[in-house]
Amino acid sequence: MLYFSSPLRLKNTDEPPYAKIFRWSEDSGVRLYAQQKEPGVYDSVRLWGSLTAYRLITPLVSSAGDVVAFTGRKDCNWGSLCHRSIELFESTIRIRGAAEMRVPGAVTISPNGRYAVLTTSIASPRPITRFLDLQTGGFSDFQGFSVEIPGAHGVSNDGTVATTGGGLGLWRAGELRKLFAGLVQSAMINDSATRVVYEQISRGLFSYDIQTRRETQLLTGNGPFSFAISDDASRIAYIDSGQAWIVNHDGGGRRQIAQSPDEVRTLTLSGDGSIVFAVTASNRIIRIRLSPTVIDEIVPATSGGIGTYGPTFGRFAVPGSLFGVNGRSIVDEVCIYGRACGIPTLFNSPSALFFQIPWDLPEDPKATWIELDLPDNPESPFDSFFVMARPIWIRRFAPQFFTEGPELDVIAAHEDFSSLVTMDNPARAGEVIHIYGIGFGPVVPQPPSGSAAPIEPLSFVTDSMACELDTGVIQPIEVLFAG
Repeated sequence: MLYFSSPLRLKNTDEPPYAKIFRWSEDSGVRLYAQQKEPGVYDSVRLWGSLTAYRLITPLVSSAGDVVAFTGRKDCNWGSLCHRSIELFESTIRIRGAAEMRVPGAVTISPNGRYAVLTTSIASPRPITRFLDLQTGGFSDFQGFSVEIPGAHGVSNDGTVATTGGGLGLWRAGELRKLFAGLVQSAMINDSATRVVYEQISRGLFSYDIQTRRETQLLTGNGPFSFAISDDASRIAYIDSGQAWIVNHDGGGRRQIAQSPDEVRTLTLSGDGSIVFAVTASNRIIRIRLSPTVIDEIVPATSGGIGTYGPTFGRFAVPGSLFGVNGRSIVDEVCIYGRACGIPTLFNSPSALFFQIPWDLPEDPKATWIELDLPDNPESPFDSFFVMARPIWIRRFAPQFFTEGPELDVIAAHEDFSSLVTMDNPARAGEVIHIYGIGFGPVVPQPPSGSAAPIEPLSFVTDSMACELDTGVIQPIEVLFAG
């Protein structure tokens, strides 16, 4: 059985186009296991804090299969102001025969399913890590060092936690034991707390025997490395040059275990170390049995990907206005998830496409996504589509002016349309200038969707529009026409 996260959507369903948890088994194939159906309503005051942790990632399962945990993530980039005050993560823990738990933070669980460790995303004053005993319900909080989560093998079966702040350390029962100092990027601990596999920046990937303090170098280089360990850390699977490899904890038995026609992006290793599951660049999922080597395709290649909005187009889309996305120029129609489909593209560039938001699309405070349908693989259980990484909201109006580089904060033409207004060719006192933008709202008369507005009659915006000039002193400017 395999649990995995993907934004893809099973065929003949209305699943949302963001990360969900799926479960695969030999008997049932791929089935949806968990999704967050409602991302939330955008709040201009609280910004991303008003959204739910709707992107479900990093599913983890205990060795016996009786505990499953996964992390939900909100929209907020690291380095932006929101992560200082908004908890990005909410984790779900499902224990067979017990009620589902939802707890703040990103989660890792022990192989026996008894312990969970959760780390908050809030960086100020310091991240808080919570140690949770799922058997007794007891917990303790600590600060001052890092735990590599969300991810597998962050805590052992006896509750020992591998820490990476200021070097490699072990935390257990409230006490922190430092193994050595240095910059450790990530670490995984085995089930019996006897071995740690860790990545050290500029040095490589290592296996460390806790009792003998013996360090074995498994890989050299700067990393970061994509690797996974068996429950006892006797075997380590990793990616090198886009292919899957296996090695023993002592450095022996190294071999490439599959020759994939496309690049392996991520992998995981079964608890007993006998099976590697790998995901490739074409969204294939393959199962690699190691003794002897047998390769099965669980999910065939499925076209899909994640893109971004063009630089002029933010989080709001306004009916009637132009909208652009980066990343694809091969489709003729666009869908807005749950709102409209079959929207024709107006024009393409080598790296982007543009279309008009339909005039009849109603304003909606709930999030939606732009989707580009791609040619389907009939053998895949998933639809093929390209989806934008961030949601949008349909607003009645959200004015944005077109810009051009650092010199032009807005694109404006002189009164006689002879040239653009620039620093070298500025507007004259008393001159009427023409400013271009999008998102001004509904107009009358309303031209057909996909058609340019005619010169006669002119289409005027139905909402009043004010304009101001900021030269250190705010001055109102008369608007002669907006449409």
